[in-house]
Amino acid sequence: MPVELTSAALALVGLAFFASAALTALARRAAHPLGLLDRPDGRRKLHAGPTPVMGGVAIFAALLAAVLTGVLVRPLRVAGAGLEALPLAPLLLSAGLACLVGVWDDKQPLRARTKLVLQFAASLPFVVWGRSIESIYLLGWQVELGVSGYVFTAFWLVA
Repeated sequence: MPVELTSAALALVGLAFFASAALTALARRAAHPLGLLDRPDGRRKLHAGPTPVMGGVAIFAALLAAVLTGVLVRPLRVAGAGLEALPLAPLLLSAGLACLVGVWDDKQPLRARTKLVLQFAASLPFVVWGRSIESIYLLGWQVELGVSGYVFTAFWLVA
């Protein structure tokens, strides 16, 4: 779905960018006093020192700020329809659930398999109630995905 690159759309992109930068810096500063750090373990985590976590929360908050601004202040025009025509509730629900999985993993590290399953579960609101990929173009051929489009979309989002 093509997005008109209006000044309002560019302003929302700018808002998301600067909010992400500011909120990530804030999360990084708050991480040390709050003990929200990923510490090296000598096996899998080989970074030099403790690394602040919770950047995903900052990114999600910036996404939320940009989307809400776009809906409330000046609706972004997308292919002749307002931003409200996009599946915003499923998008924000899936993004919020993915953020919660990340927070959970930051606080209590999850096994890789468990985290992957939870990430797929987080993608389901958008896949089921939002949009799914219906077809792909491969080497000049259009391949209709049918029901497997839901699975492909979930894999795409998690990847």
